[in-house]
Amino acid sequence: MLSIHAVRELFLQTLRELAELVTEDRSFGELEEAVQRLSGRLTLRLLEWVLAGIDERLMQERDPSRYECLDTRERVLDTPLGELQVKRRYDRDRATGQGVFLLDEALGLESRRRLSPRLEALCRRLATEMPYHRAAAVLRELTAGQAPARAMTVWRASQRAGRRLKEAAERLRRSVFVEGQVPEGRRRSVELHAEADEVYLRGRGQPVVLKLGVAYEGKQAVGSNRQALRERRVVAGVMPGTAFWEQASAYWGTHWDLSAVQACYLGGDGAHWVKQGLQYFPRACYRLDPFHLRRALREALSPSEETYAQVCRAIEAGDWAGVESALRQTLRGRRGPARERLLRLRGYLREHWDGIVASGEAPRLGAIEAEVFHVLARRMKRHGARWSERGADHLARLLSERVDPHWRAVLGGRPLQISPGVRQATRQAVQRVMRQLEEDPARWLRARIPALTGPHATKPWVQVLRDLAHVHAPVA
Repeated sequence: MLSIHAVRELFLQTLRELAELVTEDRSFGELEEAVQRLSGRLTLRLLEWVLAGIDERLMQERDPSRYECLDTRERVLDTPLGELQVKRRYDRDRATGQGVFLLDEALGLESRRRLSPRLEALCRRLATEMPYHRAAAVLRELTAGQAPARAMTVWRASQRAGRRLKEAAERLRRSVFVEGQVPEGRRRSVELHAEADEVYLRGRGQPVVLKLGVAYEGKQAVGSNRQALRERRVVAGVMPGTAFWEQASAYWGTHWDLSAVQACYLGGDGAHWVKQGLQYFPRACYRLDPFHLRRALREALSPSEETYAQVCRAIEAGDWAGVESALRQTLRGRRGPARERLLRLRGYLREHWDGIVASGEAPRLGAIEAEVFHVLARRMKRHGARWSERGADHLARLLSERVDPHWRAVLGGRPLQISPGVRQATRQAVQRVMRQLEEDPARWLRARIPALTGPHATKPWVQVLRDLAHVHAPVA
């Protein structure tokens, strides 16, 4: 309960502890850390009183014919400020026979969850930037040790989020490809660019293959030498090609009106699963990613060779006969590994010629390699980790959430479900205490009982005296 007596005692106790901190032999950095912990305890104590008042009001507003109050139970939440102890009433819903905490429902708190939503969000964000053990160390440092974060704590938070994102993507896929619902994308675009690629991670016994797809309307200048993808939407995860394109097309169909797309360009490295995407988008045209084309050329030919220039000119003109003629002439003088590389190049160009020729008139793509690095590889390939398929899938989806506003909304919390009456009663209780403090601060300071904050403040007899002296003003 919030009362002037409780606020007064807490304020004086905080001042006394602050004075002790300032007079102790410590550096200013250590003082900052101690003050951070002290202010966290102060804030959490005030929050506990306010929440107790809200719970009291919820009990008064509940339907007594439906809810039966059984007892009061305590819940502890780990927050960035420290432990928050919440005492709330436990009711039985006569309609369902289930137990319910009305305060938890009003605050949107999940059952059996120790981390507060804010601390869980911090764990998720740090997990996308660094390994789990390092993220836990940074979190403890940022919270002055108030958040009891361990590597497993951060891992569980990221896995829970990844699982929620996977379930959301799967619901979209099933709604379209199982239930037959038509996605209702509202954004209209004449052109749609889609690119896909995969990245191999070290697994536990065998490699783990992550797939990444990005769709966008085009590129826009964001500086003198930089471009950004316009309306970027990302899908990532460990899954077969068919499931990937079903999830991607279902999701992108909720953002864009695919029936309004006049030209769809699908880019990739030529893998069979990438080309499967042509079946899911109307009027789609496949393009070989320029990065992979350049890499294939340079693995077999030196840019300083005349053959390299001849092949490039023939590719630009869409002349397969010219490409084959230049390679055939060069093959006559090649032996051993050099000849094998040239033969592989000819086979690669022949297999993907349709995607190479289509590149001439289509807008330039080539964004997927940078997307793979910035979205996935930067976090998942540089720390020597070995991944399970499920762990990699969940983290990949969480990494997508970092760059895609749709997935960010999936993890966002809902607003507090507190009725106007409870909100008004809470404001009035706080204002009442503020008025009492503003009327005559000296009066309540003189009236305080020294024993309550003196050297015997923790003695049992002082606890009894505190209960007798404090007549609490309820929130409502």
